[in-house]
Amino acid sequence: MENSIYKTIQDWYDLLKNGVITEAEFIAKKNELLGKEKTTTEVIRDAPETNENKKDFHSDYEKNQEEFEENKESFVSKYLLFIILGTICIVIFSFYYYTKKHNKTKMPLIEQTAGETKMDTIESLKYIDLLKEHIKKEWRKIDNPSGDSTKVGSMKEEDGGLMIRDLDGNWLSHYYEPEVFKGDIDNNGISEIIIVILNSGGGAGGNIEIPENYLIVDNVVTQIGGELINPPKNEFGYSYYLKGIEEGRIIIDFVFKNENDGFYAQGESIKLKCRLTENKLEVVN
Repeated sequence: MENSIYKTIQDWYDLLKNGVITEAEFIAKKNELLGKEKTTTEVIRDAPETNENKKDFHSDYEKNQEEFEENKESFVSKYLLFIILGTICIVIFSFYYYTKKHNKTKMPLIEQTAGETKMDTIESLKYIDLLKEHIKKEWRKIDNPSGDSTKVGSMKEEDGGLMIRDLDGNWLSHYYEPEVFKGDIDNNGISEIIIVILNSGGGAGGNIEIPENYLIVDNVVTQIGGELINPPKNEFGYSYYLKGIEEGRIIIDFVFKNENDGFYAQGESIKLKCRLTENKLEVVN
């Protein structure tokens, strides 16, 4: 008897696979043969795809869809202002992030001083490249500015600047943080370029940082002498730092040394105006 029931179920299952009957009809028949509660008629009647319930089924579906659309429109209307503000904030943040990231790739080339206009970055890079080539050329002329027999091994961009190394790879000088100034310093109606660059090592390695000043006229680079022609009187010496160009004069911060200051001046600082005389700075005030 059981084998007969299962054979009938198998036959009905084959009919389902062949598309002769629906899944609801198959389940109903199987329940009927196995003595389940629902008969074939009841399962078919209760199935969503039957004719009896099709109308109610679609009616409920359409009702749910309408409620969903209404809720969606209500949500959009309620939070439209927040959505717009959020979008604006995202756009502003994206623009700020891109601009900040883009600006970080530029070298800190120029320092703004009173009465001075910042140079265009591309123009500044041009003069910095000229200076680097000049420095390389000067290093090729001599073994080492310190006077020993150390030979130059490499000169290349490294650690954000121009690194000079000996044959053993030891660093001799590291030129970095250039500042570019432009102005008419000899009152001839033509602007000159002055570049201040830090030289760490001073030509022989070691913990020394020296600011070096260079003049560029018609793409010719010359180094400005390190000593002032007529510095203010001071018992223990001085240091000075070129800060810009104002009204045809080179502006420096002059720093008096105190006793036992060593290489660096750390005393009183005053602002002075200088002119360029025979490639040296001469105080004029």
